[in-house]
Amino acid sequence: MIDCRQDLPVVDSDRSADQPRAAGRFDTVLRGYDRAQVDAHLARLTEENSALRRQATEADRRRRAAEQHAAAAEGEFRRLQSQRPGASPPETVGFRAEKLLRLAEQEAADLRAAAAEEAAALVGRAEMAAESERLRATQEARQLREQARQDVARLTSVQRDVRSDLARLADALAVEVGVLEAYTEAPTHGP
Repeated sequence: MIDCRQDLPVVDSDRSADQPRAAGRFDTVLRGYDRAQVDAHLARLTEENSALRRQATEADRRRRAAEQHAAAAEGEFRRLQSQRPGASPPETVGFRAEKLLRLAEQEAADLRAAAAEEAAALVGRAEMAAESERLRATQEARQLREQARQDVARLTSVQRDVRSDLARLADALAVEVGVLEAYTEAPTHGP
């Protein structure tokens, strides 16, 4: 006899028999599995099986209807082709479809070529704009450097002039201090 319970988990004695378990897992009771759980699981499987069979039947019915519709359409197409007066082989639907496909491919190639040309023109304009901006920035940088050089030269000249003025003032002040010191140290002659 085969023991089917070997893969079943150990049952917690705290859990009641009416608590739900994972699908396909049953509590073990004194003499086998819990009958209510097994019956409920079998009822679910039976319902799922019935639903799947109904879906398969409906899908098969739709497939047959589609096949009948396709066959009828093909028969109608052949009937119309045979009734068409003076239809020569180059004027068949397949030839026209191939011709339309070639025209569509040519139009797509033309669109790709036009897009490539437009992209190249945009890249060219962008490169020209970037070069123009680079030249403008270079010219502006030169002007700023020249202006800075002129400002440094002017400030250096002002600094020289200020130092020269300060040296003259210092000399004049030293002379003045010397005169004042001489005047204060000289003996005063009284009457």
